[in-house]
Amino acid sequence: MLTYESFVRMVSRMRRLNVTGDMITSRRQAAEIRAFTTQDTLLGEHRRTGAQVTTEAVRVEHRKTTVRLVGRGLAGLGTALAYGVLGVLLYTGAMPLALAGAAAVAMRTASTAVSTTVFSANRLFEHSFYLDMLTSCLTQARGYHRAAATRRLPQNPQLIELHEVSFSYPGKDEPALHRISLTIRRGEVVALVGENGSGKSTLAKVITGLYLPDEGQVCRDGVDIAKVDQRELHSEVAVVLQNPVEWPMTAENNVRIGRLERPDPDGSVLAAAAVDSGTDAVVADLPRGWDSVLSREFQNGCDLSGGQWQRISVARGLYRDAPLLVADEPTAAMDAPGRARRVPIPSLTAA
Repeated sequence: MLTYESFVRMVSRMRRLNVTGDMITSRRQAAEIRAFTTQDTLLGEHRRTGAQVTTEAVRVEHRKTTVRLVGRGLAGLGTALAYGVLGVLLYTGAMPLALAGAAAVAMRTASTAVSTTVFSANRLFEHSFYLDMLTSCLTQARGYHRAAATRRLPQNPQLIELHEVSFSYPGKDEPALHRISLTIRRGEVVALVGENGSGKSTLAKVITGLYLPDEGQVCRDGVDIAKVDQRELHSEVAVVLQNPVEWPMTAENNVRIGRLERPDPDGSVLAAAAVDSGTDAVVADLPRGWDSVLSREFQNGCDLSGGQWQRISVARGLYRDAPLLVADEPTAAMDAPGRARRVPIPSLTAA
């Protein structure tokens, strides 16, 4: 019980300790931390939180030691009293020596068994709290689980329709989307324009099926995407995000991961995606070309700028060649020539 209560009290501080530790040691934040001279602030917060966690751990161990000491003291007192009574009975002749010896062995065995039983019962009682927490989390997670597929997803849809779609993030009172209706036809390029936080990215994720609406429907050729297989749905979507995943592997695999199963024996598809996105210029500057590992976590790994990663992301989306391509500010970190580049999107412009 003591350990569980301490865990509940300290879980947020442990998370804060991990966050500050990652910020102190991460290469990504290093330049800005130095530029804003926040090293002392971060170290101070890390040490303060670490001291709180350490103090709590010491306090819990002191309490556990006190409980053990009291328990063992009472057990020892009871054992001493039992042996005292046994000695008196033996001294007065009320109990034969052989019987007294057997009683002493039985008391010792019983004491060990009782100690083991109490220890196991205490562990079982304490672990039941963790089990209750796990059960609660699993129950909550099942509420987010998508229903089994009952419809097949139309291939290469001609029409995507949103009917009175609303969506709210968990724990938020105000909806991110409220009764949105929209029609997108095959071959159209639709731009979502609005202020920061107005729900553009959320709407894009609802259109792609990454998020399911709380109310309303998103349909492809009349089929509600909530009723189709999730993996089949996502296989028909390509996304190019403002902050793409920086996969710690070679430049080639960073593009091919857009659709690993796509056949490209001669590398022509990869080359075309690289040329159309400007990734060919990025790869040309890498020491080992396409075989360069794009992560400093590995020896001889390479760092890329934000704009270079966005070019990789655009190439990844083109290589996926999905019927629906969603780009969420994909050129925000690029230089002017990169933003001015016209990227062909055959999956949207095909008839």
